[in-house]
Amino acid sequence: MKVAIPTANGELSAHFGHCEAFVLFTVENQQIVKEEILTHSEHGCGSYPQMLKSVGCSVVLAGGLGQNAKTNLQDNGIQVIHGVSSAPLKLLVEQYIAGNIVYDSSLCDHEHHDHSDCSQHH
Repeated sequence: MKVAIPTANGELSAHFGHCEAFVLFTVENQQIVKEEILTHSEHGCGSYPQMLKSVGCSVVLAGGLGQNAKTNLQDNGIQVIHGVSSAPLKLLVEQYIAGNIVYDSSLCDHEHHDHSDCSQHH
């Protein structure tokens, strides 16, 4: 299983579409066995879910997230846990593995973002 966390300044990004990179954790036998950083050269509508799918990601742990981003991730076969509280990234994955992750299932409404160049929100 591969778990991705969108980050900004090395911490959980407050909003999925504004992340600088993703930290991808590979989990085997309920243990983290690898941690890598995925950077992206461009952000277009649906590009993050496609990139995450291409590297075998199966779960995203996110802070803020809009409905279209959630749908795009799910359409790419990626489970989404959003509204995750900020914590050390490895701890978030360990909490997810143990079934103890704390999250808020409400979605970002995007009233505070300008998406005039994109019909889909991230």
